[in-house]
Amino acid sequence: NAAILVGPDGLIGSYRKTHLPFLGVDRFVTPGDELKVFDTAIGRIGLIICYDLRFPEVTRTLALHGADIVALPTNFPMAAKLQTEVIAPAREVMGLLKPWYRTEYDQTGGNIGRRYRRQDEIGTPFCITVDFDTLNDRAVTIRERDSMEQERVPVAGLVDRLRERFG
Repeated sequence: NAAILVGPDGLIGSYRKTHLPFLGVDRFVTPGDELKVFDTAIGRIGLIICYDLRFPEVTRTLALHGADIVALPTNFPMAAKLQTEVIAPAREVMGLLKPWYRTEYDQTGGNIGRRYRRQDEIGTPFCITVDFDTLNDRAVTIRERDSMEQERVPVAGLVDRLRERFG
């Protein structure tokens, strides 16, 4: 969660990731709090790391601070790239529900069945799943703990459907 910029004469600067996706170890790491632009022989360089890319204000801020180049060191395999595509819609759904319900965002390791079981163990009455289909159909899956019944519902009607089913 940190990057360094090295030139011919050694260390130019360092940067700590400002946006943590709460995947595994990121939950226990302190994010950085500063965006920096470094002067180099090839131009002014700003650094971002991996998940920072998902937040346009980061690169915009670096550009406003004079960055000619934004370097993005990352270990972003294709599967991780695809997985991060559902993060924004999931956060949107979470924001939609927060005024009316207690919410928990869980993107920790394991398959969806394991996530459901973890939530079952702590008494979560229902889970909302945002998946790759959500990207196309703008719908989510509601799973009820006691019956394990699942229902696909459009995001636009989610709050109303939850009120109908659960009060």
